[in-house]
Amino acid sequence: MKRDLLRHSKCFIVSFLFMAVVAVPSLIAEDQSQADTNLAKKLAAVREHVEYVLKDSGVPGLAVGIVKDGQVIFAEGFGYRDLKNKLPVTQETLFPLGSLTKAVTSMAVGMLVSDGLVSFDEPVRTYLPEFQLKDPYRTMHTTPRDALSMRTGLAPHNFMWITTPVYTLEELLKRMAYLDMPIGFRTGFIYCNISICIGGAITNRVAKVSWEDFVRQRILEPLDMNQSCLTIDELKSFSNYALPHAVSLTGESEPQELELMELHALRSSGSLNSSTLDMLKWIQFLLNKGKAGDKQLIKRAVLNEMWVPHIHFPMRPQTQAFSGAQSYGLAWFVDTYRGKYYVNHGGAAAGYHAFIGLLPDDNLGVFAVHNGSAFFTDTIVKYILDIFLEAEPKNWYAETKKALVAYERMAKQPQKKIEGTQPSHPLKEYAGEYSNPGYGTLVVTLKDGVLYGKYNDANEFEFEHWHYDTFRAKTPLGWLGAAPIWLMPSFHADSRGRIISLSMPMEPMVDPILYKKH
Repeated sequence: MKRDLLRHSKCFIVSFLFMAVVAVPSLIAEDQSQADTNLAKKLAAVREHVEYVLKDSGVPGLAVGIVKDGQVIFAEGFGYRDLKNKLPVTQETLFPLGSLTKAVTSMAVGMLVSDGLVSFDEPVRTYLPEFQLKDPYRTMHTTPRDALSMRTGLAPHNFMWITTPVYTLEELLKRMAYLDMPIGFRTGFIYCNISICIGGAITNRVAKVSWEDFVRQRILEPLDMNQSCLTIDELKSFSNYALPHAVSLTGESEPQELELMELHALRSSGSLNSSTLDMLKWIQFLLNKGKAGDKQLIKRAVLNEMWVPHIHFPMRPQTQAFSGAQSYGLAWFVDTYRGKYYVNHGGAAAGYHAFIGLLPDDNLGVFAVHNGSAFFTDTIVKYILDIFLEAEPKNWYAETKKALVAYERMAKQPQKKIEGTQPSHPLKEYAGEYSNPGYGTLVVTLKDGVLYGKYNDANEFEFEHWHYDTFRAKTPLGWLGAAPIWLMPSFHADSRGRIISLSMPMEPMVDPILYKKH
């Protein structure tokens, strides 16, 4: 009896093991098939949404990439990189990425921190003895951490470098000493492109190579980002790059091709040009905690510092998607999205917009870029995150479009004008050279009865009389799409009636910029 029972038991065990061996691979295959089906549905939803946004917005071309669990699961182009010649966007098309460069500069400084050559918390003057801000206390106490987290109190002063080419980091540093700061040191966040350039200058000085060479040698080459570059001349050497366009979301005009814009001294804040495939390599590196293959390029602890809050923003209304808190790290926005830790940043160049969104705890990263001037690639990223978080996807694009259209229409409204006035002096008396130590030189000339202004080696624009001694000048810039950007120079006379200066409201956070006549 016992032998029969033992024999039957053995037979049962053998049969069970046999069925398990046969069934487990089948179950695994079934699970894999279901996972593949689910992924295919998600990616189909991504394509559908991107195609809808492309058609509705009127931007010529778009590209999107997704990394999940260390693998590239999506990388596709949509529309045209060259609208006139109907050349398509592909996963290898290069785009200027604007402020996505800031994280690259933060990474460069972080690598020097990892090397023991820089500290985030030593004064900037330790590395750049000539560094100076308008406030002596900030001059002495500003650190790389302050500069990279944009908490120095410096206003953006974007017209300082947009309208006047600043060719070297040395020149940019000299100009910083004359720029107004509207808030206290470390008391708040102001998005400031030139603040990041302090990190570029430190990299340049400490590494004893240019910022561009350091980035190529320590970041682009180790990550095999061979479809990336740092200057417009380099970009033009590639056959597959997207052309910039000004786009009107109101639909009132067709996309207008713009000129490529070289940033010169601002390269460390906004000059990265890259393809979708290369940006996915960058995302893989970031989500892999600073590791490329088997090589750790930056200490994990240093990378972690970039992704923690350094300065908080004013509280915003809490929603299902976002908490009320928002912060900035070291060239990264630090946030929460649907309860998840969310690291992100956008990038704008004249005629382009790009965005990276990372959910590090989910090992998920998304990149989107287009060659139009409207700022909405973040909405595509959030929609894709919704899909992969299996939340009800929200049409963030439609919501953002309403705000952008309202802004565009507001910007097109004419400024208030007092009719029936005349300049107080003959036009020839306004002509001359005017300068501001922070903003540079403006030369005003009279040609055929019309005043023109010209910055050093930059755009010349006509001064249209507006009222009294105030004129209006339309700049040929495409940062706001179809909405023009106006400058309003006002001329001033001394007690003897001589024109001695002009002022322009070029930075809304500070008083009008004063140019003295030579």
